[in-house]
Amino acid sequence: MEAEVVAKPPQRDSSYIPQTDAQGQFRPRLLRSSRSFEEFQRSSISLYRSSTKTLGIPEQTDAPPNGGWGWVVVISAFLIHMNVLGLQYSFGVIYKALRDDPSLAGGESRAAAAVTGSIASSLMLLFSLPAGILVKHFGPRPVSACGALLIALGLMLSSMTSDLRVLYLTYGVITGIGYGICWAPSVMAVNMYFTTRRALATGIAVAGSGVGTIVYANVSNHLISALGWRLALFQLALIAGLSNLLSALTFFPVGKDASPNQEPASDAAQLEQGKADAGNLALLSADACARSVDPEA
Repeated sequence: MEAEVVAKPPQRDSSYIPQTDAQGQFRPRLLRSSRSFEEFQRSSISLYRSSTKTLGIPEQTDAPPNGGWGWVVVISAFLIHMNVLGLQYSFGVIYKALRDDPSLAGGESRAAAAVTGSIASSLMLLFSLPAGILVKHFGPRPVSACGALLIALGLMLSSMTSDLRVLYLTYGVITGIGYGICWAPSVMAVNMYFTTRRALATGIAVAGSGVGTIVYANVSNHLISALGWRLALFQLALIAGLSNLLSALTFFPVGKDASPNQEPASDAAQLEQGKADAGNLALLSADACARSVDPEA
């Protein structure tokens, strides 16, 4: 009597398991091996990055964070709006002191004293366009920081002058240009950090101008009454200059996490790496498909 041979069930790879739905129907299996999945994922990501770099397509890492450090940028932009537009809108308090100062040469006419604020206001708006060009090449942080230094410099020089025509240069031109290249990059920085909540972030930042108008009108009036307009301008230069400078330093560029000393790979090297990644990805994909179709493979 021949011995019955009992066939052993085939050994299945423990890295793969069949998947069935509620009715017991077979569905293609998914990879369970973490090692195989990690290799597949690494090859996919590497191939994507190689392809985007070769074609010149920006990577997804350049997307705005829509939060996080972006809210720090919003607070900084709020302070810059408060300082810059608050000082500009409260020039009427300074104008009265300039008009009533007999030691200021050329300040007898009301129109002559008012021209100082008009020059500063005009240049603040006119230099928004050059500020945008500079931000495109250098980023908002250095441009806004330079504007903060110009504001402080212009106000300090204005506190030392005794001629209204010199005040046109120190307050009107220097401070006015500083207003423009410090204020405009703050708006651009908020737009760089937000897409989905950009309206809310921009609204919070711009609200600083209303707060600054109330604050600086009262602060300027108090300082001028207590110290005179010269020392008052010097104090405002320190307050606004330091606050604007510290705020501008928070405008880090978005998506620039690469080391500045790291040299980018050449196009030929990126192409070869892309080919290698494509080959590895094709092998892994073929293996996964074969095991999904044939559970015993």
